[in-house]
Amino acid sequence: MIILRNTFSAYFLAFFAMFNLFHTSLLSMQSNDSDMQDRRTTMNCIQGQKNQEVSRVGIRQFCQYLVQTGILPRELATLIFLFDKKITWVDPIACSCNTPDDLLRAAGKLLEDCGQNLAIEVMKMGLQKAESSLLKIKDTRQWTTLHHAVAQNKVDVIKLILEVDHPNNWNLMRQKTETGDTALYLGIWHRFGEVLKVLNEAFPNEKCYELLDSANNKIMCICMLDHFLES
Repeated sequence: MIILRNTFSAYFLAFFAMFNLFHTSLLSMQSNDSDMQDRRTTMNCIQGQKNQEVSRVGIRQFCQYLVQTGILPRELATLIFLFDKKITWVDPIACSCNTPDDLLRAAGKLLEDCGQNLAIEVMKMGLQKAESSLLKIKDTRQWTTLHHAVAQNKVDVIKLILEVDHPNNWNLMRQKTETGDTALYLGIWHRFGEVLKVLNEAFPNEKCYELLDSANNKIMCICMLDHFLES
């Protein structure tokens, strides 16, 4: 009887914690457009993330204690952690959608904290909340987040971007900077072999060659691309 009572209490506390997290996320999502604009300033994003990190520490410690004492199943604690991470990262990603460079940095931190699978879901939610897309987010030089990721050799972020924007990958790959450079051309220019292999996995060689049609040195670029793909 005592064991059943303790187990019931543990489940009640765990689901109360999840309800509290869910309730907080709903309140955040129900904000109006002016509130959204306010949250998109850098200082507000940083402060909000700090507050969420404090909350996460408390929830994790509480769940870890219940797991260690054998009251809370580890599987349920894992679900709580994942749900916690998800709602914690949606706002920072949405706030970072003002510039591609900001989004690149946020995506890198997201991957470190959540891993690839959860990061894909969170990125989609963040972009949706910001009412934006990877195609829309550009800087004054017309660089997208993919351009920045390729130029900085961020292979994991490139994989994340291609998974998040999978239906529009071809349009994203075709985007050109103000100097007419695609992300693929930047990868060739910087000679980032791993980056080129990731981009080539998304499309066959013929498609990649098409992205180089406007390059002045198209033949040389194709030869370099083939060299990196074969190495």
